Amino acid sequence: MTLAAKGEWRNPPGSSPDYDRVSKAFQRLQTLLRSLVPLPGKPFQKSAGAFVPIFQVRIHAKLRDNSS
Repeated sequence: MTLAAKGEWRNPPGSSPDYDRVSKAFQRLQTLLRSLVPLPGKPFQKSAGAFVPIFQVRIHAKLRDNSS
């Protein structure tokens, strides 16, 4: 997947040799997210060909700054 715009991702074109690999990896990502975060339905919505997350991720300052 490639970052299409802030917070949006796109699969490569269907004709790309990487399409199957990337598409399967994205499906695994969605499955893992559903197991980690109790989201109703899919964690991404498709909008104008891009996948947009329906959630926000915030990293605690201690983790973000490598503080103890």
